[in-house]
Amino acid sequence: MSNWRNLFAQRIYERGRDYYYRDKVKNLIIDEDDNFSAIVEGSRAYKVTGRYHNGKFSNVHCDCPYAQDNHRCKHMAAVLEAIDDDSANIEPQKSLGEVFQSAFPPNRLPVDPQSFLSKEVFPLRLIEHVFTNLDDVQIISEILIKAADAYFTIPGAKWNYSVAGRFKQYYFSVLVAFNREMIVDVQVDFIKTREGQQIAEMVALYYLLKYLDQHNIEENTNEAARQMLANFLDRDPDSQTIITANIGEYYDGGQYLYFRAGVPDHMYKFPNLTTLTNGIARGERLHLGKFFDQQIIPENLDKDSKQWLDLIIKLSSTADLTRDGYYEASVKNELPLAGVIMDEVDQILRAGNTLYNRWKVPIKREERALKAAVSIKANGADDDPSRYIDVSVDLPADLIRGQAAYYHLDDHTWTAFTGIAPDKLDPVFPVTSDLVFGVDTMAEFYRYVLPKIQSMFSVEMPQDRDLSKFLPPLPTVVFLLDYHDEQIYCDLATEIDGKTQKIKKIDDLPQFLMQRVEQVLAKYFTKLNQTETRAVLLVDEATNLLATGVNELQEIGITKATPAFNGLYKQPFTKVSVGISVDSGLLKFDFGDDQLTAKEIKQILRDFRPHKQYYQLGKKTLKMDEPSLTELVETLRKMGISSRDFTAEELKLPVYRALYLDDLLSHQEALNYRTTSELRRLVTDVKTPQKDFKVPANLHATLRPYQYDGVQWLITLMKYHFGGLLADEMGLGKTLQIITVLLSEQGNGQNLIVAPAAVIYNWQNELKKFAPDLKVTVLDGSKAERRKQFAQSTERDIIITSYDAAKRDIDFYEGHLFNIEVIDEAQYIKNP
Repeated sequence: MSNWRNLFAQRIYERGRDYYYRDKVKNLIIDEDDNFSAIVEGSRAYKVTGRYHNGKFSNVHCDCPYAQDNHRCKHMAAVLEAIDDDSANIEPQKSLGEVFQSAFPPNRLPVDPQSFLSKEVFPLRLIEHVFTNLDDVQIISEILIKAADAYFTIPGAKWNYSVAGRFKQYYFSVLVAFNREMIVDVQVDFIKTREGQQIAEMVALYYLLKYLDQHNIEENTNEAARQMLANFLDRDPDSQTIITANIGEYYDGGQYLYFRAGVPDHMYKFPNLTTLTNGIARGERLHLGKFFDQQIIPENLDKDSKQWLDLIIKLSSTADLTRDGYYEASVKNELPLAGVIMDEVDQILRAGNTLYNRWKVPIKREERALKAAVSIKANGADDDPSRYIDVSVDLPADLIRGQAAYYHLDDHTWTAFTGIAPDKLDPVFPVTSDLVFGVDTMAEFYRYVLPKIQSMFSVEMPQDRDLSKFLPPLPTVVFLLDYHDEQIYCDLATEIDGKTQKIKKIDDLPQFLMQRVEQVLAKYFTKLNQTETRAVLLVDEATNLLATGVNELQEIGITKATPAFNGLYKQPFTKVSVGISVDSGLLKFDFGDDQLTAKEIKQILRDFRPHKQYYQLGKKTLKMDEPSLTELVETLRKMGISSRDFTAEELKLPVYRALYLDDLLSHQEALNYRTTSELRRLVTDVKTPQKDFKVPANLHATLRPYQYDGVQWLITLMKYHFGGLLADEMGLGKTLQIITVLLSEQGNGQNLIVAPAAVIYNWQNELKKFAPDLKVTVLDGSKAERRKQFAQSTERDIIITSYDAAKRDIDFYEGHLFNIEVIDEAQYIKNP
């Protein structure tokens, strides 16, 4: 180690070392003559120069004020520490400004590379490494914005250039802040090593100059204006933008999908889908090559190009389809042909679009049925403990697996196979190699899996072997089913060579059978005995077992049932029904028919649960038709009746509910219901009243057609003792319609009109105008006066009073029965 540290005061050396460790030493250069220079960032940037030769320092200078007074400063110490700490690795360095000066044509750039990049110094070794391998750079995204528009501003910067991409093993994201004179700041993300950061910085600065060469960053035409110009000017057929899909081939023989864009005579393969779609979305001019530097406007593309662009957008927004290394949201323009990509392309080809092979020749699409032949071979002697069954599947060579189908692709034909989907074949043959089953598994495969394979594929069985002797003995599980005392019982047994024997404990079954039996019993039964050989279930909870569980038991083994269980299992469904009639002005429900009594239906309604089928009625178990029962319960609920609260064998409701009930029943599909002719006539009359009303001859007015319909409707309601709400718009003559009804009822009793106080005399005047033959009394004045008026009105046809008077005079009306009661401005009687 050099002894230069002794030349510095301890305090000065320690501060210099701290500067070095805090990465304050920048742009350290040592030339071929061992002269060095560096910048040290302190309260400002200071330059340190000197010579380092054979491990010794000389002629060390710094331009800071402290050093100008002939002192050895902390900046010198920091640089010497940097050189000494890395003296074994010191190598020649160079400014990027010198390198790029000749790389770009003069007077093309808005900046002078030499001065612009004068402080960007890197080892010559790394410079040569980067600029001899620029073809390996993959740019994922780049963007330049004004520093004033950035979320974070960097002092001194006018523009911010961001670039992300990959160079060999490095994934990088770099921000370069700059103005016309210099680079203000460079920030490198994702890379931790110093060498990697330097490489990323050089790549970013190269692409910054390339961007400045291709774009006029001082130009103020915005993208909206560019798009308008493109819409009006880019109409030459020879310059029509098109996008094509193409098949490429990897060096190892694999195939991939890639896209090209451009104009008919000049098509370009672009490196990245995400960059393209982002540029299109932002309305940017895309520089794909010498003959294509313009916007791609989706609305101006032809049909084929638009379909491929839609796929590109979909792929670039779905990172899982093909991830490009570190950037999950970035998709490289080389998509391996597999999985969902095959399905997406096939869907477009089916619509008539064109796909090109590696020689740019269109590929023809065809469909063929896929046939899979399964072959089974027995190997070894019947008593050989190492004998085995070999199962193989014969499929066409070079199949490509999509998600929806299998495909095959050659230079001329794209084949989509129909008949067998991957999700059907994969569970059976999860790997491409043959399946081998030894002594421990061959019997299980033969009994439980082979029948399913035979239902799906053509299976070639061994013709030269007796598999009954080749296979080891395998017991068949027997489920003994019984029903008594409102419970279902399932006992376990096994059958070998036609002999059935109950097992003592479930562990007596082979392991794979025991697991399947345990699962199915736990699924359908609620109780197991200690040895797990008997399962129990209440019949009330047996719906799932009897609907699907028995079939599942038969998939594992065989079932043997007692007559009692079979009577329950094979019992036909019982449908519930209800009769509806009109009785003494009430709507009457009659439950019960030749299958069920009203009492039984009442109990079933109390015990109802959704999806429940079996109901215990004393010693009788009924298998109810669940849809019809559910519809009955739902109908009662909508009528305001809870099935659990229903206790009467008969149910009666006000007859006006008949209309709502009729509407509910019209939407039921499973419920059996019976209605009487009287009820059907009531509903029909109210919904479509007969026009047989005769307008009284002494009515001093002519009814318009809609007024006649309103009167007819009110008369029909009165026929069935219904109330009604006449709600025509203001000014359409509701008062005249009521007066017509009152006149038609003259002589059938006294009528009452209750109205706001402000209009009671208006009613009197209207009645006098249109029906002068009606005798009318208006109750007004003090309560004593109103009492006298009421007492003298016994021979009057109509009494008119106000709401306030009616409340105060309620005692007048006790025991008094009116023929018709008219409530004017009915909102007055709403709940307070």
